[in-house]
Amino acid sequence: MAKLTDLMNGTHNSNASGDSRGNQPNGNDGSSMQSMDGNSAVQNSAHVLNANNVQVSMVPPYSAPPSYNFNFKFNINEDMFAKDSIDLLQTSGIQFNRLEEDGVNIVHFAELLMVSGLVLMDSVKWISFHSSYDYGYLLKLLSNQSLPDNEDQFYALLQIYFPLFYDVKFLMKSCKSLKGGLSDVGEQLDVPRIGPEHQAGSDSILTARIFFQMVKVYFEDHLDDDQYAGQLFGLGANK
Repeated sequence: MAKLTDLMNGTHNSNASGDSRGNQPNGNDGSSMQSMDGNSAVQNSAHVLNANNVQVSMVPPYSAPPSYNFNFKFNINEDMFAKDSIDLLQTSGIQFNRLEEDGVNIVHFAELLMVSGLVLMDSVKWISFHSSYDYGYLLKLLSNQSLPDNEDQFYALLQIYFPLFYDVKFLMKSCKSLKGGLSDVGEQLDVPRIGPEHQAGSDSILTARIFFQMVKVYFEDHLDDDQYAGQLFGLGANK
């Protein structure tokens, strides 16, 4: 068992709460999976669709994280997308005409992310919520190749780029009183949302704050990495 403050503090440790938005073919807060097996759904989605927004929050424990929002170039008239997701984002205030004109070049973003110190680093802990699709998009982007055909290969590739990660939705399996999507869990834990719902920046910060509150309330500030790290809800037996 590792004490959370030992894991998360110190100059040699960093934490990133990440969220990508735009084309996840699932419900609010990423709370449902496709009827096909999890890996196939993620693989197919990442193959034909593109993310248009990534948020990374750098998280010291129990404090407000600085967050960085990257809006990618996206042409709503040419790029393939999941209509329900785009409608939801437009309602939440995403201006797709600005993404087409002023969005970040996604290839340049990948090049900078590779040398940022956020990936390929054992000392960086990633926190996410039901994030198989998010990681699928990022792996496709970082590796510049199609996703693997099976879950074992997917996990192997994932742990190269993101050696240590926690999925809040997976942790909820050990917190029987917590139910629902990201916003629901925040309300149950009395963790307020900052910013508008369904935008990557707000979701990223909320995910990080929920994680620390969950660990404090349900895990006594300790997490066993062998049991809880490196698992994604919705893949394999984690459904």
